[in-house]
Amino acid sequence: MPTPDQTRPSRDPGLDAVRGFLILCVVAGHLPLGNFLGMQPGWWGWLNETLYLFHVPLFFALACLLGPARDWPHLVRGILLILVPYVLWFAWQQRPVLLQHPLVWLRWLGRGNFDALQSILWFLPALVSVRLLAPILHKTLDRPAWLVAGVGLWLGIFANLNWLVTRHTAIPFGIDVALLCLPYFVVVLAAERHRVHLAQITPAAWLILAVGLGFWIYETEPLKTHTPWHKRIDLAQLSIPHTLGAYLAWVLLGVSWLMTFRRVTWPPLVLLGRHSLPIFLLHYEVFKWFLVQPERLPGGPGPLALTVVVVLSVAMPVGLSLAARRLWPGARWLGL
Repeated sequence: MPTPDQTRPSRDPGLDAVRGFLILCVVAGHLPLGNFLGMQPGWWGWLNETLYLFHVPLFFALACLLGPARDWPHLVRGILLILVPYVLWFAWQQRPVLLQHPLVWLRWLGRGNFDALQSILWFLPALVSVRLLAPILHKTLDRPAWLVAGVGLWLGIFANLNWLVTRHTAIPFGIDVALLCLPYFVVVLAAERHRVHLAQITPAAWLILAVGLGFWIYETEPLKTHTPWHKRIDLAQLSIPHTLGAYLAWVLLGVSWLMTFRRVTWPPLVLLGRHSLPIFLLHYEVFKWFLVQPERLPGGPGPLALTVVVVLSVAMPVGLSLAARRLWPGARWLGL
């Protein structure tokens, strides 16, 4: 009789390396360089905004790859591992409301879309919707009729994008985000299935394509910070292109970054990928702890302080995650 651990799908080092790269992009996107180095946006602003084009959507797409479509126990377990930190975080963030008005707190919790400016309170609920879609997406690739129906559904959604944006805050658990990303998810799943053929293209070529596509999308459509709604749709800090051509380039951008790092098995990157969820939850809290009281910075603001804070923002969550996995074996399946 197999043990529960033996029935769980093993993690793929290549996919964990991709997650490791993506979580570093998330950390980089939150670096307060102005506080540490006094830098103006400039080239860093361009790079920072471009990161939003692929790190979060590719995290969502990789969540669809965790476990086979028929493994319902693994699906349920994965969803619970997402919901538990979401509930705990929401309880802490909204503890006065929880203590004084628990029913109001429950209603807010159920929205799963409480605050677009607090990443955890929108990303984790949206990740639940993505994980629930995963079995359907796997089957879609094997059923042409489903694929045609899905394309029709998505075209209808995309054609009403501006209407959808105005109602985003009323749609629970990022369902609109998940539906808007359907073609993205399907193409990434298909790329993973055919990675042996795509591997004939060198990682360097994929990297050049990824950088070129990011630059092209950036120049084609103003980023969310340039225009709030009408050119780039900003759903819960996730940049989704508004035009069909840019959307298709966006999908290929995700595949390009996936294939760039898919064959990487560098242990430090794999390690970060396996602890991606704790890093996502805690890295910005480390940043804030130092920024609230600048005197905590070693030697004051500067390159040394920035290096120390970045290392701590990654090392502390990884250390806590390793400790949690020693105390609770199930925690070793934490990961985006």
